[in-house]
Amino acid sequence: MRGSRVLFAVFAVSLLVASGPAASAAVRDHAITPEDYFTIASVTGCVVSPDGARAVFPEMRWDESLDKRNTDLWVVGVPAGDPIRLTFDPASDHSPAWSPDGRWIYFLSARKGGGSDEAPYNGKTQVWRVAPAGGEIFPVTRLEDGVTAFRLAPDGSALYYTTSRDNP
Repeated sequence: MRGSRVLFAVFAVSLLVASGPAASAAVRDHAITPEDYFTIASVTGCVVSPDGARAVFPEMRWDESLDKRNTDLWVVGVPAGDPIRLTFDPASDHSPAWSPDGRWIYFLSARKGGGSDEAPYNGKTQVWRVAPAGGEIFPVTRLEDGVTAFRLAPDGSALYYTTSRDNP
């Protein structure tokens, strides 16, 4: 049952990105050109909430103001719902994970700013969290050299992360 629910959530997210409010569906009336690259949005994963009621997904698309592709996180109700954009930063947010109680979405991001050049705003990848309804984003890790990956303990009592180190 759980596997079919996850598959359905992935299918539902794919349909929403292809034709829903998260993306504008374009009618193709010409041969595909290099300029069409800038209209393509890609969903790079999908994670269903512990209760199966929502899914979070990273969506990558061209950001004209940044002159590059950027990834933001979206959350959507399962089996159907209007997607809600959770992040709006040029840092390309990715690798979302739900807290076991479904109260938070954790993710990786290399944010800059915040009035400081120190971690977590030094442009190094850190773990962040946001409520599924959106709102303020909170840094979870603050390592000078950042993290490379993370996992939450099954009961949500701990967050484990990896870092990289240069070998002499």
